[in-house]
Parts: sequence; structure tokens; C-alpha cells
Amino acid sequence: MPPTILSRDIRRQMDHAIITLAMDPALPDGRPDLYLSLYWIGMTTECGPVALSGHLAYLWAGGVDGAEPTVRVLTDSVALATGLAARTNLTRWELPGAWPEPTQAVFRRTAAAPLGHTWRVDAADGMVLEARWADLGDPVFATGMSRDGVSAITTVLVSARQASVIIDGRQQPGATFPDPIWTPWFGTEQTSCVLGLGETIHAPLDAGSQ
Repeated sequence: MPPTILSRDIRRQMDHAIITLAMDPALPDGRPDLYLSLYWIGMTTECGPVALSGHLAYLWAGGVDGAEPTVRVLTDSVALATGLAARTNLTRWELPGAWPEPTQAVFRRTAAAPLGHTWRVDAADGMVLEARWADLGDPVFATGMSRDGVSAITTVLVSARQASVIIDGRQQPGATFPDPIWTPWFGTEQTSCVLGLGETIHAPLDAGSQ
């Protein structure tokens, strides 16, 4: 039997890792205490006629003990960060202010024992970010429409029951919490920290393309 062709218009291929932590899962201030959205992009055609690749991360960490929040956009490709900004910097959380201009950074991914996923990001200005997704749940292979209704996403989703973020050697406060936004994708409620592995963003299924 021949395969089912989902699309011949591939717009982006990537991993997308999210950590959202809160000290109070009720989110009394309308936002979490930490939000990290990190992309490894193998290829995208959404920035212009030349396909681009690279890494991109959005970090918002609420200030502790009266300190100012840490708000950063980190990338190893400014062209990628600029070209994808309108598609990647949106968040449903009420984060104050605007995202700043991107800072150059080096991204490294490693496996974490016994089963986990770790990123280290070294910014050109000296900031060091370490993020870990641990105690992973069962993976789900799913296809659905993107939030803007323009593209489809095919992905392997894995929820992390534990996650942590360290900025310049300081463990950030907060923990994972139940997040019902993932229920339509997983079929059950999952945590606020999710890995989207091998994600392919493509044109929606066209019956004529099969």
C-alpha cells in the first residue's frame, strides 16, 4: 500500500520545548512565574526565498524578592528570529512588556538520566540558561491545525511531570502544574511543560495530494 501524503508544502521542521512554572498553580496574577519557549529549527521556508535553520528561545522569568523580571530572546540566527517573530513570540500568558531584540547565543542539547531532555544556552553577553524536562510521560503522535488555522502540525508530544530552569547558577522558583490546554492533543490533562519532537508544520491535508 502506498503511504498517505499529508502535504507537499513543508513550511517548518523543528523540535519545540516549553517550560511553564508557577509557585501557585491557580496563577493569581494571570501569568506563571517562568515561561520558556525553545525552538530547534531544522528548516523553515517562512522567512523568505532561502530556507533557514537554527535555534530560538523566548525566556520570561518573574523577578524574585522585588527584582526585575528576566526577559530575553536568544538565538544563533538573527535572521531566523526576525523572520519567525510573528509566528513564535505569541503567548497566551499575560506577560508584561514586549520581547527585546534578540541576543546571540550558543545552544547545546544533551540527554539527561534516567530519561529526560536538557538544553544549555550560553548568551554572548554572559548569561547562562540551563533547562531540563524530566519524568516524561507517554508520547502521543498527533496531527492537528495550528492556532492561526493556516497550517497543520504533525508531531510527537511528550509531557514532563518535572522541569527546572537555572539562570546564571540560580534555580528559578515554581513547579509544573496541570494545564488543560493540552487535553485536546493528548486526550487527557497534562502538565504545563511539554516537548514537541520532530514537529512538521505543513499545508493542511489536500485530498488531491494523496
